[in-house]
Amino acid sequence: MTLHDLTIHNFRQYYGSQRLVFSKSASRNVTIILGENGEGKTALLNAIKWCFYGVNDLPFPERSLNERAEAELVDGGQAKISVAITFEDRQCVYTAIREELFRKSGKALIRVEHKFYLRYLDEAGAENEPFNAEYAIRSILPENMHAYFFFDGERIDALSKKEGTEGIKSAIKIILGLEVIERAIGCAGDACELFRKEFSDRNRNADTARLFQFLEQDRKLLANALERKETLDGAHLALTAQKEAVYQELKINEGAKELQAHRETLEAHIAALTKSIGDANADLRELISKSAYTAFCGRLAERFLSLTEKYEADGAGARAGDIPPHFYTAVRECLIERGQCICGAALHEGSPAYEAVKGFDAHALGRDAEERRGGRAGAGAGIGTGAEASWRAHVFSAMDGAARRKSAFLARAEALSLRKRQLIETRGEAIEELDAVAGKLDAQASKNIRELEARRKKIEEELNDTLKKQTYVELDIRQARETFEKHEKEFDRAQANNAKAELAKKRLEAAQTLQKALEGYLADSTRVVHQTLNESITAVYGNFSKKGYFAFIDENFRLTVVKTSDEAGRDVPMSQGERQIASLCFIGALVKIAREIVSKDQLFFHGGVFPIVMDSPFGALDHDHKERVGQGMPQLAEQVVLLISRTQWAGEVARTLATRVGKRYKLVNHNAKNDPEAKYEYTEIVEYPMPEGGPHIPASEGGA
Repeated sequence: MTLHDLTIHNFRQYYGSQRLVFSKSASRNVTIILGENGEGKTALLNAIKWCFYGVNDLPFPERSLNERAEAELVDGGQAKISVAITFEDRQCVYTAIREELFRKSGKALIRVEHKFYLRYLDEAGAENEPFNAEYAIRSILPENMHAYFFFDGERIDALSKKEGTEGIKSAIKIILGLEVIERAIGCAGDACELFRKEFSDRNRNADTARLFQFLEQDRKLLANALERKETLDGAHLALTAQKEAVYQELKINEGAKELQAHRETLEAHIAALTKSIGDANADLRELISKSAYTAFCGRLAERFLSLTEKYEADGAGARAGDIPPHFYTAVRECLIERGQCICGAALHEGSPAYEAVKGFDAHALGRDAEERRGGRAGAGAGIGTGAEASWRAHVFSAMDGAARRKSAFLARAEALSLRKRQLIETRGEAIEELDAVAGKLDAQASKNIRELEARRKKIEEELNDTLKKQTYVELDIRQARETFEKHEKEFDRAQANNAKAELAKKRLEAAQTLQKALEGYLADSTRVVHQTLNESITAVYGNFSKKGYFAFIDENFRLTVVKTSDEAGRDVPMSQGERQIASLCFIGALVKIAREIVSKDQLFFHGGVFPIVMDSPFGALDHDHKERVGQGMPQLAEQVVLLISRTQWAGEVARTLATRVGKRYKLVNHNAKNDPEAKYEYTEIVEYPMPEGGPHIPASEGGA
């Protein structure tokens, strides 16, 4: 969603129709709206929420009609308030319009009509309206997510408080559609209980009653093991974050930077070598499984060739007819029995090929050979003619091919074995070098580096201990699940044969299958978004915070900030400004995830590119934090709208945002005190021109 423009008519302080255009530039993606308290910043923020969702958080929401517009009404007269927003989403331009019509009756003001329109242009440029406009706008940006994109900057620090946990958990569930999955799991579980009870009631006997009790016990054991796993997973996540923080400090410390970088390179190299060793093992196993037989066949072929060469050498030269006739006879009988010639031709009784092989006279061939020995000698005598030469060529070709396959197999096996030995030796050398680097870090590091290295080792020990416990609890879960499934199967086998019991059983199985599938999807999705959120929050918080802290979402979905050096991982007591920064980091991470989901096939929420519209974002920040947040604010979203007082804008904020502001406006309040001609108070939206070099505002207006 990219905001194009907003038109507001007779809404709260805004008299008549007023319009502002938001900056859509990629390099100048910030729109600034300057206004003091009471001049209409919060009303403008609420106008956006009211237009999209009919939500008005202002005091006396029933008094939304502008004071001057109401005063100008005569008895029976009508006036309308409206807010129209043009925006783009997924290459489609929409116009959302919400309006209310009021009629004056005596001194009372009666709301006559409330309407909401949503129009869009299709690919052909024709204007269309969805069947249900309210549902359509909520499918673009769910209503319960708007508080994370259109919000009061001075109040978002609540996200980093203990009571903000539910808000964070809710946002994470909504962003992936997990809320719907949780409700579906609960419904599937209720259905399982209902169908199991129905089945038990209709098939009452000692077996089903006993197995039903077993299932209840198994379910409690499994739930307990899963709860322990969740706690350990959370601990592992926190330790991993602490380890990464220590690594980052080691990296930036000059005394250990080079050694630490070398250690990470070695660790990556060792991991790659380990994978290559596994690949070599796999290749060797595949070679043996497919080609080991050639070693035995090859030996037989080599023996045959050796004997044949010796036999021919013993005679009067190498001649085709010197092979004993009984050898050809044996080959002929084998081919006829197999039904296929060595040349590949099928030998069916009665076929020409069959008759040719069957009629081959090996003894006559031997006699011919003897005659040739006596009658001729010299060059070409061993070649033979006709069937004799063809027969011999086929046999020797087959034997020679088997010998070559054996040689190829042995050469390949030797090469793979050598490669594996070399990889193992190289990995051993890398491990020795890694130990040496760790030793250098201990021996050469300053006191602070040694403390960090000791902290890293302790965290790794705790991680290893946690991994062991996770392994044990996984075993408990597997055993508990196997026991549960075993009793489920026994329970199913004890079913009744009547039709109603059978129907209840089928419904139970379907509900169980659905519940397991949904639970697996929920666990996988929650783990992925948890990890992605922590990566984004850590990166953003490092830019915003001026202290050695790091932020993450813990296993209970609480936004937590801890010191890098605190081994206990205790929460940092934060000021309001620090809580505000932590909350901004979380919102920035949400915006990033929503943007990334657009390219994925999500079932319940399709993500989107959303803007951030924030009222009074710098009120609780000191000068240093103002500068840091000002620098990082344009990176939180592709479009940022800041409703800000002139005092907050002055100084560091104006300086850091100067090159990123594409549009700027000021709210001019007309009232009897500063404008004698203004009988009724109202606010006017005035656009500042954009000068060369950035959005400079005169000092008289609170600028830098």
